[in-house]
Amino acid sequence: VVVEPDATEPEETEEPEEETTETEEIVTTIEITTTSEVTTTTEATTTEQTTTTTAPVTTKPVEIPPPSVPDGMGSSNIINGGYAVTDGSTLYYSDETECIYAVRNDTKEPIYNTRASCINVVGDNLIFCNWSAGNYICSIRKDGQGFNILNPAYCYELTYYDGWLYFTEMSDPNNPSVGNYICRMRPDGSEYARLRQVQCWYMNVADGRIFYVNYDNNFALEVMNVDGSGHTVMKESVSDICISGGRIYYSTSRSERWLYSMNYDGSDNYLIRDGFTKCTNVVGNTIYCVDENNQLMVIDLANASGVVYPHLGYVGFPVVVGSNLYTMDGNDNVRILEFE
Repeated sequence: VVVEPDATEPEETEEPEEETTETEEIVTTIEITTTSEVTTTTEATTTEQTTTTTAPVTTKPVEIPPPSVPDGMGSSNIINGGYAVTDGSTLYYSDETECIYAVRNDTKEPIYNTRASCINVVGDNLIFCNWSAGNYICSIRKDGQGFNILNPAYCYELTYYDGWLYFTEMSDPNNPSVGNYICRMRPDGSEYARLRQVQCWYMNVADGRIFYVNYDNNFALEVMNVDGSGHTVMKESVSDICISGGRIYYSTSRSERWLYSMNYDGSDNYLIRDGFTKCTNVVGNTIYCVDENNQLMVIDLANASGVVYPHLGYVGFPVVVGSNLYTMDGNDNVRILEFE
């Protein structure tokens, strides 16, 4: 099951103060505007949180801007659930109907009966966490045949990178503070190895490194090489990290969650938004994220502006795949929105 990290962390009685040893120059001022209600009733009625449709609804409630990179893929798609992916010609997604679908030439076809998260395309296979069955790591061929269990443990944030599958493994899902490991294995399940014991979330694998937030160490931003060596603590009390374009996007402290960006070495650290920001997903110069009211917010870094879309209701875990934005409502139901 895709679980918001907030739901797994212990209640905090006092938030640690932010570091004061660094001078964080505000070089980007984001002007946030809010969209008005949709005037076309046929459009608006399909975007209410209380919709009774059982399958995802593709709507154009207002013009949601596409990524600055054409047909871009969100850098935090896996972190936000990874319930949609493409191999370039076919789009695959999974939703509350307990099915994985393939969409080719505007034709949707169910290919396997299970709900999946963290879907990765690896050659001719789809490798994913089986939301419907213990979050085991499983694989099927792109036609839905050849089901196989690769790891019968509760796993999440499964990421394919440079010939390896990286993931977090939970020994006891009912007690997430005990027996958590960052692991890797080959796509056939061989060469399994535990790289580090840590309760982590927001694991990003990029540029030969693994970035993550360590819940056992005051929510510190930590990094290590993909083989587990070279472990470094970069910054305390962070959240919602996203690695994109050689930069680290992160929110400060679990309660404040102001959005910042910095280089891998911590330099050029600057504020993007002085407001609660979570589920950050960066594509080029476009950021899709969620504000303090669980509303979709789109930030244009190039023009230092942002727009909030309150009429969409509750929005969580935005996933960007090509021309579509996938989101979840408060009941984990998937909604598909087309970009303008």
